[in-house]
Amino acid sequence: MPDQYTENENTLRTTDIFLASYPRSGNTWMRLLLSDALLQLQGHQTTTGGNIIPDIYKVNVREWDQQVKQAFGFRIIKTHEPLFFRQALDLENRTLYLFRRPDDCLCSYYHYSLRDKKYREKGQSVDDFCLEHLDDWCSHLTTYIDYKHNNPEGIIFLSYEKLSYSPASALNYIVTLLGYKDGNSVCHQSVQNQELNK
Repeated sequence: MPDQYTENENTLRTTDIFLASYPRSGNTWMRLLLSDALLQLQGHQTTTGGNIIPDIYKVNVREWDQQVKQAFGFRIIKTHEPLFFRQALDLENRTLYLFRRPDDCLCSYYHYSLRDKKYREKGQSVDDFCLEHLDDWCSHLTTYIDYKHNNPEGIIFLSYEKLSYSPASALNYIVTLLGYKDGNSVCHQSVQNQELNK
């Protein structure tokens, strides 16, 4: 029986939009912000939480669609994969790539990894962890830069730092690119609903 990622990969569409990032780059927060804004634009009342963007590793995307019943002509799907959409769909998909400074990203990834008892028992230092994963971080970003060269209209880069500094304007930029105008007030409400301290 295939794992969830493989099962989902076999049902991807060229209209799918990928919210991609290296782990610990702000993907979860961006999913909540974007979900909140899109729900509001469909006329729903929103509050903290309320994610409508599936994680390709954790849920059956086809079943998720049927439960959420989004009224869009596209699906947004979270991924940490570097190249799967290019291999599967021949550069036809749009992608939002969220990146974070490697020192902050990898340090956060280290502390996240410590949640696993087996990893804690390994006893690796944060410096060794970051050095071990730095090439992987660089390679991941490079695959998306290469994608930009082959499909300039197909990818948008957004830094976690910019999202943190001005979340409403960064979110409004994405919402506008998705075809929604006058989303400024919606985005401000989304930021209030999905503040990091909540």
